[in-house]
Amino acid sequence: MSQKVQVIRFKELDLLHHIQITQPLLHSKTNVYNAEILYNNQPFILETPYVKNPFGVTTYQKGEHKCAHSITLMSSGTYTDTQEVITHFFTELKKLDQAMIDYGTQYSELLFGKQMSRNEVEQIYDAGVRGKLDKNNVPYPDKISPKILMHKDERPKIVVFKNSKVPLEVNSMEDLKSVVESGISIRAILQPRIYFMKTKFGIVYEYHQIKLPSIVTKNEIKMGVYSFSD
Repeated sequence: MSQKVQVIRFKELDLLHHIQITQPLLHSKTNVYNAEILYNNQPFILETPYVKNPFGVTTYQKGEHKCAHSITLMSSGTYTDTQEVITHFFTELKKLDQAMIDYGTQYSELLFGKQMSRNEVEQIYDAGVRGKLDKNNVPYPDKISPKILMHKDERPKIVVFKNSKVPLEVNSMEDLKSVVESGISIRAILQPRIYFMKTKFGIVYEYHQIKLPSIVTKNEIKMGVYSFSD
């Protein structure tokens, strides 16, 4: 991403009043519907608080010959941001999930071939924020699992900062795994994307940047240029 766009800071998130979702448009070549999530009529790119990544970089099978990669972010932290701040952040992201269910209900006939109730749409919606109960019905912390995109030459399409505004050299997934250790808190620049299938739809978060310690910078993003708020 070479153009500069606004990054929405986690303390400023107000999805109820600022989020927009474009109308679904059918792609002429793929025959799949597309839509975009906007914030104040701009691409929605957001900064997270420092939150725990419990597993480090995880790799899983995606199709017969492809692998996909992600770093899970949990609604708890061990660094500078308070639990109150982290909880607020995840509460806001849940509002996006609710807005997406409303959206799917509104366009269900177009997207899924029949008019569906909100409850029916909720059953086929793949939420961005996920949570579950343990065996004693105690809720685990909420989590999101943003994806790591890849360049054609198999380099991770992500910019990583550690103790400096100069990005680390990350030329392989092994390089990324060596710097993003499981259990530490990280801050990230993310973008939510919508996907549609014949029988379900949902949100996938994608990484642009990751940071370990914090340094002050401006409220703009340019891929490869340090974009965090502190």
